[in-house]
Amino acid sequence: MEACSCPSYPSHLEVKSHEKAYFPSQEVYGARGRPELRLITCGGSYDRRKGYSGNVVVFARLTGIR
Repeated sequence: MEACSCPSYPSHLEVKSHEKAYFPSQEVYGARGRPELRLITCGGSYDRRKGYSGNVVVFARLTGIR
């Protein structure tokens, strides 16, 4: 797993990169006990035959309601 070296994100967002072989299924799909959102997209290097080597996951949590 590798944390994003992107600009700072608000405390309710976290961006992580994972190689496909080490994808943290429980962390991404497991129950959390609070409203949260996961955005999963392709990441890493691209090979025409194998596709992308990893995934980028954005973790977001609800901070309030209007």
